[in-house]
Amino acid sequence: MKIPRTVSALLILLLTGILLMTYFLVRYEGKIKHQNFKDKGAYMVGLMALYRIQDFEAGRRELVMRTISENVSKERFLYLFVHDRKGKEIFSMGNGEVSSRIPPQVQPVALYNPSFTVQQFKMPGVDEEVYEFSTPIIEEGKKAGTI
Repeated sequence: MKIPRTVSALLILLLTGILLMTYFLVRYEGKIKHQNFKDKGAYMVGLMALYRIQDFEAGRRELVMRTISENVSKERFLYLFVHDRKGKEIFSMGNGEVSSRIPPQVQPVALYNPSFTVQQFKMPGVDEEVYEFSTPIIEEGKKAGTI
C-alpha cells in the first residue's frame, strides 16, 4: 500500500516541478523578447541619429529610407518623426493619422530631452502599450534635431 502512495506522491511532485519550470521559462522568454524589442528600438534610433539633419530633407532620403527598410520590423513599427532644432517636423513616416493619437505630453519630452529617451504610453486604437524611442541628432557638437 505504501509503495503506490509513494509513487503517486513522487509523480505529483515531478509533474508540479515540470509545470513550475515551464511557467518560469515562459515568463523568462517573454522578458527576453521584451528586452530585445527595447534594445532594437534603441539601436534603430541611435543608427538614425548618425545621419545629418539634411539627409532627412526631401530629395536626399535615399540612404535614410534604405536604412529604415533594412532594419525596421514592420509589424511593430508605428511611426518615425524627425524634427529640426526648433521642433519643426522635417520628416515623418507612419501608419495613417498616428500623430494625432500620440498623447500631448509625449512630444515635448522627446524634443527637449538632451539624451536618449524611452517613453511608454497607451495610444487609442492600439491594443498594446507603445514605446517611443527618441534621441537628439548632434552635429558639430550641437543639437541639430531629434529623432
